[in-house]
Amino acid sequence: MKDWWDKPVHVKLDGKYACNVERLEKAAEVLLDDWPLSDGLAYLHAKEAVTKALQAPESDSARAAARMAFVAAADEAGILDERK
Repeated sequence: MKDWWDKPVHVKLDGKYACNVERLEKAAEVLLDDWPLSDGLAYLHAKEAVTKALQAPESDSARAAARMAFVAAADEAGILDERK
């Protein structure tokens, strides 16, 4: 299954540790289990985009859209680590 992103997304979870999200499955796990904000618009869009991409992981455009949505949600939640 081709579910890797071209470039990882670096996020800080619980304000303590950095996490490199490189795959759709990891993105889904982080969104469902570790996300600090559960009602943001970007968060909801990211969940939808990642779910869609998981259903068609061979689609480059779906994976790219999921990554962009994940980045926007991380920014919205204040956990995007852009230093990496």
